[in-house]
Amino acid sequence: MQHILHILKQNDLIPLSIIQQQAKEACVEVVLSQDATSIVLDFATVFELAGDAKKTDYPTLSYKELVEKIFRADTVVTW
Repeated sequence: MQHILHILKQNDLIPLSIIQQQAKEACVEVVLSQDATSIVLDFATVFELAGDAKKTDYPTLSYKELVEKIFRADTVVTW
């Protein structure tokens, strides 16, 4: 199964609809950072970037862990 990593920096509906569609056919992970940390997703595995975390229920990801995820993913998309 394809592994797609999305890194969201802003709260925008277009990426969310694309991610939701991809999650039906691939393993999708989403990292929230900057202005996107208020997004609530239930159709993908979600993480918050450590420096931008805002006390949500999402696990926090360090920059080192983010780099590891980037190299493990088949596709990386930033929004």
